[in-house]
Amino acid sequence: MEILSTFTNALSGIHNNFEKWKSDGDLHKNLLALECKYNLDLIDLLEWKDISKEFTYEVCKQLSTISLEAVMNHGDKASMSFLFDRVFDSPVYKSESRIIAIIARIHILKQIITLKEKYPNEGNPNLALRIENIKEILLDILTFLQEK
Repeated sequence: MEILSTFTNALSGIHNNFEKWKSDGDLHKNLLALECKYNLDLIDLLEWKDISKEFTYEVCKQLSTISLEAVMNHGDKASMSFLFDRVFDSPVYKSESRIIAIIARIHILKQIITLKEKYPNEGNPNLALRIENIKEILLDILTFLQEK
């Protein structure tokens, strides 16, 4: 019985912390800002001179969407409406919301890199343009987060 009680208390604590996390808009914004800065710093590495294709691939594989996905799935959409509103006036967004645009583009970039490693002679996915679009969206999100 003691083990069951301990387990129940632990689950209750996790649930309470999760509920608090879901409603903590400042925490979400801080985590998103940190993740955006992390990704932008990684992308800045690609501006070094004479980097190899392999280095570019490895840097892109490290891009993160963990905080973005957590906010998308569990965050307070009212306090983060900027992320969820669709953007129609920019070809970078393709009429998607900012959060969907960035998550999708990072995941697609990682998939393209995986495929290019397996099939190096197939097609030209224009990684530079894809990375620049990701950077533009990250800067857009970070600018908004820092204004709030």
